[in-house]
Amino acid sequence: MSLLDRLGHPDDEVRLEAARLAAASGELGLVDKLLELALHDNAEVRTIGGIAEVYEHVGDAAAEALGRILGRRSDVDTRIRAAALDLDLDDDRVASLLYYLGAPYEPLRQELETHPEDRVRLRAVRAVLSIHRTKEFGARFLTDRSAAVRVEALNVARGHEHEVYLRLMRDDPAPRVREVAARSLRFTPAIGSEPFIAAARVERDPAARAMLLSCLTYRRRDRANVLAIVAFLADTAGYTRRLARDALRAVDDATVGAAIAFRVLVEPDDPEMCGLLHQKHLLTHAPGLRDLLERLLRHKGRDRYWHVLPLALAVPAPPVGPARADPADGLDEPQRTKLHREALRQAVAAIAPCVARAPDHGEAGALAGLEAWLAAPSQSTRATLVAIVEAENGPHPPKIDQVWECLRAAVSGDVQHALRTGQRVVAEAARRDPASRRLDAVRGPVTAARRAYHLARLAQLYAARLIRAGVDPLPPGPLCRLLLDEEDPVEALREAAAVADITYGDLLVVHASDGRTVRLGYERPAPVPAGLRPERASLLVLCAECGSWHRAEGTVAWEYVDDDHYAGSDHGFLGTLHGTCPACEASRDVRVRLTVTRSRMDNPAEAVWDERTDR
Repeated sequence: MSLLDRLGHPDDEVRLEAARLAAASGELGLVDKLLELALHDNAEVRTIGGIAEVYEHVGDAAAEALGRILGRRSDVDTRIRAAALDLDLDDDRVASLLYYLGAPYEPLRQELETHPEDRVRLRAVRAVLSIHRTKEFGARFLTDRSAAVRVEALNVARGHEHEVYLRLMRDDPAPRVREVAARSLRFTPAIGSEPFIAAARVERDPAARAMLLSCLTYRRRDRANVLAIVAFLADTAGYTRRLARDALRAVDDATVGAAIAFRVLVEPDDPEMCGLLHQKHLLTHAPGLRDLLERLLRHKGRDRYWHVLPLALAVPAPPVGPARADPADGLDEPQRTKLHREALRQAVAAIAPCVARAPDHGEAGALAGLEAWLAAPSQSTRATLVAIVEAENGPHPPKIDQVWECLRAAVSGDVQHALRTGQRVVAEAARRDPASRRLDAVRGPVTAARRAYHLARLAQLYAARLIRAGVDPLPPGPLCRLLLDEEDPVEALREAAAVADITYGDLLVVHASDGRTVRLGYERPAPVPAGLRPERASLLVLCAECGSWHRAEGTVAWEYVDDDHYAGSDHGFLGTLHGTCPACEASRDVRVRLTVTRSRMDNPAEAVWDERTDR
């Protein structure tokens, strides 16, 4: 078999050995076949390399053979020039060919550096290995109009000055160039976090953002660095969020805890949830998640959560300090405005699936108008909202009224209105979720609404904490994933055990004129001070609309005395307690009667709550 036939053999090892022999033969008749192999053959052959695995590229071997054959000629082969200009060929293969042709074809390579076609210039630059490129060589191409050429210009042996990389990372229009410029500074200790933080504020390309985050993770964890990494938790790219999450795993900071806790509430993916729960100080700064994670552990059992939930729950509870009952507490006016919009964004994320499932009675258009205002708050988008609210034709049964509640909260501009509306809307979305009815058609929606209301409060609290720290809130998402659409035995046991105390409103708290407080069970007489005179009372009641517990309170006044008894006299106190459900704003009135019996003998007294009327 001739050498030419062996160059066309189907076996890769045969072609590789033939290319080696061709280099030594010097036959010009093999140029066409070697050129074809150099440009098109991408096979790799494992060869003997001691204890290591060594692979040789058949196309590179053919290109090297061409270099040795054509190097004996003084002129440039026209076939090489044609291949260098052929845009149908692979750029890397042409660049490899020019590299192996060596010094005799250096004038051709230099000529191609100034060619008007971008890909031809790229081939000419890639033909010089990065370890052979000088700063002067790279500087000639830093302003090239082709982004790929500028990327190659950044890869020089000793590197450019730091100012060159910083300028391109900040100002270059090509994302790939900005990414490579940032990568070149990743392990440069002389550059602090500030340039990367400034670039991350305006960078939108996912790959470039991931590289900026990688650069930040190699810097000192000062406050600015930590807040900049927290902002990456809002990225749409899962890889970037995972990198930010891992970088913050050991950081003991309240803002980090709030950001991770918010991601826990909205994260839909199980593996991602496990990664978030590895944060060492999560429950130190977000103790509100403890009950939720305990319920999650009971619900999930020994599946993939088992290895991480006990570790997360092993963090000791923080010392009790002053709690912020109001998420908006301590915020200035611009921050309150931002929290107002974030509460409505969370409400939209919750109610949107309900609108998509239900027949449209105008909710889709109203929701679209609200989303447009949230995306770009302006006078025109607000005027659209006002027009939609004014055109509403009133409530009726098939209609999802919570959508218009969101619009009214948006138009009002009141952050407290928006927070209450967000909580009610999230609870209603959970109640309407078909998954809540799988176990029990009655208890399921009520339990889901109660849990969702609590989760909405937590989400608002953590979003407010991020806003207070100067960090943009993370994107909202449905909270229903953590509702756990089945009974929780411990939660049910706690409810059952609490019946005798406060559940279903069996405990009336009475405030007397002398400042004393007395707790009375329904139709359960209890000893009280002889001079007790009730003035106010409060009671936990169950909302008939959404099933949430809320407080009703009001004044009680003396109405009568019955002293026909030989041993004592009965004093009757009547009052109407009023309450409004925070989840759905439904009103509830409860009329109660207290009887205080005072003895005529040794002056003891007892009281009993003996009558109630719910309205």
